[in-house]
Amino acid sequence: MVAMPKVVRAKVASVSKLNINVRFDNNLDIEGMSAQIVAENGQVLEPVHAWMPTKEQAEELNILLNTLVILRGYRRVGGLMYIGARRNEYSAEICDAAETFPCIIHENMSFAEAKMFVFDHSDQRPLSGAEVIRCVFQLFAEGKSEADVATELYPLLYRAFMTDGQLKEVEKIQNYGERMNFVKKALHNRLYKWLQRAVNYGPWIRDQVQLFQKYLDGLLATGEVVYFKAHIGAMEELAKARKLDEETVATGADGVAYIPGWKPVLDVQVTDDGIVVDGGGVAFNACLEELITTLKTGKPKKKEAKKEGPSAKSLETMVASYRSPLTQQVLQLAAGQKVDMNSLLANDSESYRWKNVKDTIKATCEQLPDGNLRTLLTLIVSGTVDQVKEAIAKCL
Repeated sequence: MVAMPKVVRAKVASVSKLNINVRFDNNLDIEGMSAQIVAENGQVLEPVHAWMPTKEQAEELNILLNTLVILRGYRRVGGLMYIGARRNEYSAEICDAAETFPCIIHENMSFAEAKMFVFDHSDQRPLSGAEVIRCVFQLFAEGKSEADVATELYPLLYRAFMTDGQLKEVEKIQNYGERMNFVKKALHNRLYKWLQRAVNYGPWIRDQVQLFQKYLDGLLATGEVVYFKAHIGAMEELAKARKLDEETVATGADGVAYIPGWKPVLDVQVTDDGIVVDGGGVAFNACLEELITTLKTGKPKKKEAKKEGPSAKSLETMVASYRSPLTQQVLQLAAGQKVDMNSLLANDSESYRWKNVKDTIKATCEQLPDGNLRTLLTLIVSGTVDQVKEAIAKCL
């Protein structure tokens, strides 16, 4: 037989400073909750759930021993604290009653389990979309996979992000495994194409996704700024740009080919003249600037007119006209064909090495005392194969 949870009277003063609540402050409505408590003569009727960490856990979390971490009922406890901080505004009877609350204390629990208890929200007021995203981001930060997140948070996710038709469909599925598979497929776009990409793209992009959802929820706080509409479509555009950065070959100042690559975006400074990005890549940052400009002006950033060049078909035809593997690969790449990047880089390095060898021979060849050797080196640089063979024979 499973023991029923025991409800005790806990003191507001015993509540820990550690806050693992996922609601945003401007969605708590603490003042409204305090009014409800006052209407009940300072009483909280529904029990609060709290976690009592062990000595080792308290030390690790840097909180006082024997204090309670609120898991469910943070608004109720916040309302009691609101009253306690304004004792001169309420009667002594209400203030005395508001010093304690009914509480179910959980003791044998890890910090991860405590957070999952918080995520499994069953309050009368559901979490906002941005608060659900906050839960998702925390799990992704812990290394959880898309499938793990969908399984652990599906009650929150499907209420926040699934369509009415999907909600009706999932309620008809009785088998748990089949229900989970349906939910995972239905939420794939939200979890992978939107939220997991946001996490992968760095903290600035991740925060913009959350701020954009807060804006949609009507919870954007003073001082918070949405710089671009960070929806799924925007993440798709950024994904294409990132792929370009990770595959496009560029040539450095030293003439050596390299792949510029991409890095997570740590910060972005937005000015009237453009943006300065800490991270990202050339194509990624250009795409991001266009998204930001579109939100600011309603129009995408004006692009410079592109000069007409050879078509992909003409480039493909030109490949057979060249003997150099490097030239052939560059033309294939320009035509949009798939090219072995390692082979391309190797051929480019060899081409650059041979250029330096020829320059060295030209600069020093005349200093050699042996006439046959001078002739051989000169022909290696600019002669035919037959001429080089003849020159070698004279040196033997």
